[in-house]
Parts: sequence; structure tokens; C-alpha cells
Amino acid sequence: MEVRVNHRKALLALILAATVSGCTTRAERHGQYVRQTSQVMINEAYRYVREHKYEEALEVYKRAVELDPDNDNIYVYRGSVYLTLNDSDRAITESNKAIELNDRNEFAYVNRAEAYINKKQFEEAIADCNRALEVNPDFYPALGKRGVARYHVGEIKDAIRDLTVSIHKFPAERAAYLYYVRSKCYDALDKSILATDDLEKSRELGYQPRADRIY
Repeated sequence: MEVRVNHRKALLALILAATVSGCTTRAERHGQYVRQTSQVMINEAYRYVREHKYEEALEVYKRAVELDPDNDNIYVYRGSVYLTLNDSDRAITESNKAIELNDRNEFAYVNRAEAYINKKQFEEAIADCNRALEVNPDFYPALGKRGVARYHVGEIKDAIRDLTVSIHKFPAERAAYLYYVRSKCYDALDKSILATDDLEKSRELGYQPRADRIY
């Protein structure tokens, strides 16, 4: 009798374990489907961004968030669109959400740093770049942004160091603005030859100072 009872209990335990295992597998499959589908949406939105169709991109990101609200990268990408549209406040909101979900997303910190620079909150920008570099010490976009912010708070030599490293890491066309900022740093140190060289380099690479820049 005891053996039969124990056998029944063992059978029930096996059934329960199989049921739980099946549920977990279904949950995992659903999670994979959600992530794969949201990645397709991210790719679609990015195509819109490259075509400068920002409203269409934002609409796709909105649907991606509805599907996969815990995906921190969606908020990073959407924040980048808001930065392009010069909407720093929304970019900060998106970065905050991404960091809330994943406080080791270095791109979220750099996006927020750029937004803070646009709002002339340079100390906050430096702090965010430092956080990004704590996550990834080789993350050169953070060095570039920190160099810009450091220039504005008068940390000229530190700014030059950051900018120099990032200039050599970025593709040439993306380094044009950094050359321009470094030229401003050399101006501040009365190193006119170096300043002129960097200014000419920034122009060769296609950078033109804009009225909406903070300089």
C-alpha cells in the first residue's frame, strides 16, 4: 500500500514538473518572438531614419514599445531620433527609461549626455559620460561628448585629451565636429597654429558651424 501511494506521488510530481517545464518553454518561445519582432521593427524604424522620415520612425518605435516595453534599446533608438529633432527633453525622458530598465546601457548615458549639452547642463553631461565609461572604458563616443562638455566648463586640457582619443576612433566624417571643438580648445590655450589646423580639418570634412550650435 505504501509503495502504491509513493508511486502515485512520484507520478503526480513528474506530471507537475512536465507541466511547469512546458509553461516555461512556451514563455521562452513567446519572449523570443517578442524580441525578434521588436528587432524587425527597430530595423524598419532605422530605415526611416536614414531616409530622414522621422515621424514614420517614431510611429514604428511606438508600436515596438507597445509590443516589447522592457526592451531598453528601443528607448535608446527613439531618444536618438528626438536628439536629431532637437527635442532634448524627450531625449532625456527616453534615456531615463532605458537606464531604469538597464543601468549598464552605455548608449543611454551618451544620449542623455548629448541632451544635457544641448541644454547647457555640462556637469550633468560629464557625469553621464563617466557612467558610460564605467560600463565600457573603451566607449569612445562618451569620450567625445565628455570632451565637448569639458571644454564648456573650462577643463581645456582634459577636453583635448578626450577629443584627441575620440577623433582617432571615429570615422573621419563623424570626427569633423570634434576637430572643430578641439580648435576652440586650442584657441583657449592661445595655440593658434594647432587651432587653425583643426579648424581647417573640420571644414575639409564638411563641418559648418550652425546657428543652433552652442558656440
